[in-house]
Amino acid sequence: MSTKISFIIPVLNGEKYISNCLDYIIAEKGEHDEIIVVDNGSTDSTLEIVKNYPEVKVVVKPDATIAGLRNCGAKVSKNALLAFIDCDCLVYRGWRAAIIKTMFVKNVGATGSVCDVPEKSTWVERAWNSQRYSERRPVPYIPSANLIIKREVFELIGGFSEHLITDEDTDICYKISSTGYLIIEEPNAKVIHLRNASTLREFAKKEKWHATSLHDTMFINGLIDKSSIMTLLYALGIVCAIPIIVLFKNISTSLLTRFLVSLSILTFIPLITAAYRIIQFKKYKYFFHLNILYHIYYIVRINSLFAAFYKKLQNKLTY
Repeated sequence: MSTKISFIIPVLNGEKYISNCLDYIIAEKGEHDEIIVVDNGSTDSTLEIVKNYPEVKVVVKPDATIAGLRNCGAKVSKNALLAFIDCDCLVYRGWRAAIIKTMFVKNVGATGSVCDVPEKSTWVERAWNSQRYSERRPVPYIPSANLIIKREVFELIGGFSEHLITDEDTDICYKISSTGYLIIEEPNAKVIHLRNASTLREFAKKEKWHATSLHDTMFINGLIDKSSIMTLLYALGIVCAIPIIVLFKNISTSLLTRFLVSLSILTFIPLITAAYRIIQFKKYKYFFHLNILYHIYYIVRINSLFAAFYKKLQNKLTY
């Protein structure tokens, strides 16, 4: 297998990050690697900054989804390994060696790692980022901010699904696994993500964006995925909890008792999710933090699901 890498960086108005992103990649790349920036129609100084890097190939593709940008970069690339890196990420020393080592493991189709956070980060960033492994292992999913795929595998599965606004990484990882190839998370392929949600408001906004294509990917393997099951159970908890307080006034229990019962129902799904995650990743100190974040996570996903179903219902009624 060739060890030449094509770095593919989608960007839209990334003037704040693109220079550092390219500097770190150039410091790490091999002699025959290539760097391709696919611009989505930036109106800031992104393209002017990239022009200062003569070794970087630039493709402009406005009005495309993030999946379309990545596919475009892959199409014009020439190397055997396709490294999809987001413009707000920094590739650290040792990344390339770790990638090459992992790609030579038998039957591996893709590798990468969950992005790390900067040293100066908030509890929201640190808690959410705690959900990552510290050793190399097979996983069902790696975010596309730091995802490396063998070209032969990428072409076999037809690349990213361009109709998806988000969740294109979930989709492509399922397609890779469905062909029998392994996806290996390699923590030594370290990338720092600079544009994380640092507050609860930003976290809710970011998860709302990530849930945009939820209705398209929740049945991606023919069965509903785990996170969607938990989302629906959380929604069921809301449906059950509210009547206990509002409607069951005549039952022989105090308002406080009804409130506590309702509260326990509402907190159950985030609680068991947080518990599962801290045990899975052995990051026990973030149990309370993840409880809070998973409440927001499920509420946002419920809203997105109902908005999508309502839109589809309207479309059916219109026609």
